[in-house]
Amino acid sequence: MVQSTGRIAQKAKTRNQLLNATRELMAEQSVVTVATVAERAGISTATAYRYFPNPETLQLEAVTSQDIGAQADFIQHFQSNCTEDLSVIDRVNLANRIVIDFVMRNEAGYRLFIAKTQEKLASAANSDVSAIPYAARRLALIRLAMDPLRQKLGTSFYQACDMVFVASGPEVYFMLRDTCRHSAQDAARSIENNLRAIISSF
Repeated sequence: MVQSTGRIAQKAKTRNQLLNATRELMAEQSVVTVATVAERAGISTATAYRYFPNPETLQLEAVTSQDIGAQADFIQHFQSNCTEDLSVIDRVNLANRIVIDFVMRNEAGYRLFIAKTQEKLASAANSDVSAIPYAARRLALIRLAMDPLRQKLGTSFYQACDMVFVASGPEVYFMLRDTCRHSAQDAARSIENNLRAIISSF
């Protein structure tokens, strides 16, 4: 039993080392292959291939596993930095910036993450936001940021949150980067300006 537990722990450690190395290479915008990840992690390439058959799988899991943990941190980060004197506009932009900063640090992998999620949804009979965990959690963050408007907006509160949701986040960021040819900082700034205009209209 001890040997089995030790083997499981070692496998988990090796897997985490490979995923951490992948995130480092992605953050540096370096080429991600199974071989480069193995070298960075100090693990043999043959061993790395036993865990991950290709770089796509590595990148996807590196971002997905980090995203799952980061989503909980988003709420904590927001609550830690949201002071009582912040306006609703500033609250919403704080929430958005927390997400965008995470995406900017993991851009290549997050693109793959979104693409694979959409691919999965395309093959499903029915799709809604509840089927996209990262999107559902981001919507919850937006509702938290907009909570001071709940009483004023009444039954329109959730519709207003939806408006903010579709005007922000990684999908909009990538469209501004790819189609409008914005730099990362300009894309983030454009989203913030759009959110200011939306919140000011309520």
